[in-house]
Amino acid sequence: MTIHRNYTCTSPVGFTARDAALIVKIVKESASIVAIEAKGATHNGGQLLDLLSMSVEHRDSVHVSAEGPDAYHVVEAVGAVFYKETTDKLASQAG
Repeated sequence: MTIHRNYTCTSPVGFTARDAALIVKIVKESASIVAIEAKGATHNGGQLLDLLSMSVEHRDSVHVSAEGPDAYHVVEAVGAVFYKETTDKLASQAG
């Protein structure tokens, strides 16, 4: 199964090394092949240095795709990294 989704980086500081490391961890624990397209280039979701080269900034769009038996869950987990700051803000405002 192949899944494709578009996301926007909502973190005010953009995509960080910590975000890249988290995505690599997610991908390595999955059975899917993950690609992330940003700024006209395609990056391997399982390669830290490749992800760090994306230079994704606040409000930049990315396209995440995964192919494999757990593709849906992997794409959702990777997408959550790009929405992380928004989710954290909403949780802190609710409490």
